[in-house]
Amino acid sequence: MAVAVVMLALHRTGSAAQGAFVLTAWMAPHVLAAPLAGALAERARNPRLFYLCALGGLAAGIATLAAITGRAPLPAVLAVAALGGGCGPVATGGLSALVARLVPEGADRDRAYALDAATYNAVSVAGPALVSTVAALASPAP
Repeated sequence: MAVAVVMLALHRTGSAAQGAFVLTAWMAPHVLAAPLAGALAERARNPRLFYLCALGGLAAGIATLAAITGRAPLPAVLAVAALGGGCGPVATGGLSALVARLVPEGADRDRAYALDAATYNAVSVAGPALVSTVAALASPAP
């Protein structure tokens, strides 16, 4: 996400600074909203609905940023980034917390946590590499 936002802003506006502002607006709520997101996830009457809404908000934020970065006024872009970023902790840590609810304690849970960590780390490396490759071969727009 970080690479994509900065490259898209640079491509559309010629300004790496705008990409940095949008990235900051996206990441700051991750830090600030994480404790609140965790508390809400634990108290949710319907955890599936909570996760569905949070991940939907994250996806909507990413899609909207892709559509408006460099085209809409910067304050509107920053507001979208902050709102979408507020849903980020559910994807980055909240889904990992579900392992304890879904897998019984013991060796199976240990294996599930190991697989969760391995896939998260693999995507953390492969995702930016894929975005960079697409941007280099085509353009940052896709």
